[in-house]
Amino acid sequence: MKIISISILTIALNISVLARENPFEPTALFLEQKALILKSQIKNKEKFKVLPFINIQVLDDILTINVDPQYKLLNKDHLIPANKIVFDFEGNISFYTIRKDILNDDFNSFTVGTHMEDNFFRVVIDLPNIKTNYIKKINSKKGMITIQKK
Repeated sequence: MKIISISILTIALNISVLARENPFEPTALFLEQKALILKSQIKNKEKFKVLPFINIQVLDDILTINVDPQYKLLNKDHLIPANKIVFDFEGNISFYTIRKDILNDDFNSFTVGTHMEDNFFRVVIDLPNIKTNYIKKINSKKGMITIQKK
């Protein structure tokens, strides 16, 4: 019987060593796993207030350009050799050219500049070198342009 009591004591000692002080406090391993899960669920999202009348938002593979509806869209082009999408808006506005990099696999950067002599300003979206088709949806009444990878 003494042998049995010794083995029960060693089992009890092993259990006490493995037990945590506070069982309701998460372990480091649990916190790491939770962070990985949350990181995979977070979408790649960026917002840019370029000018008072232009906002650009990137959410995963969708880029949205919001321009005040008073500025009408004059021209839209997809320059395939240069990997750029160009939008020209009517407006005699003076501002410095703005260029921002986008941390995204589907869009590299954007540039907004004015052509005062021709009474328009331009929004250019630089695309990666990968030959991919993009869908462009334009809502002129709301001043919203959506570009999405096909």
